[in-house]
Amino acid sequence: MPRSTNEHFVNAKAEAYWSLRETLERRGLAGLTDEEMQAQLAGIRYRHTAAGRVEIESKDDAKKRGQSSPHRAEALVLAFARVAPLQQTVVLGGAYTISPI
Repeated sequence: MPRSTNEHFVNAKAEAYWSLRETLERRGLAGLTDEEMQAQLAGIRYRHTAAGRVEIESKDDAKKRGQSSPHRAEALVLAFARVAPLQQTVVLGGAYTISPI
């Protein structure tokens, strides 16, 4: 059962990073040889808020720690992110509302 962003994550970014983290822990990714991307992934910090939700460190906070932009890490996260609209309306002779699977 998919977790709700509101219950476990501060936002979609946190959910996407956490999902990739779980994928890497569970089975890894073959061919992940880009050392810059590996360093960027290793440099990303997270915390649990007072409400217990996961929050990924902001880019500004990472820069204050001397980290460069994690553009390669973000590309990998986006490649594995599940993107589904919350609601979609399709007009085929009438309006229908389709919920995500």
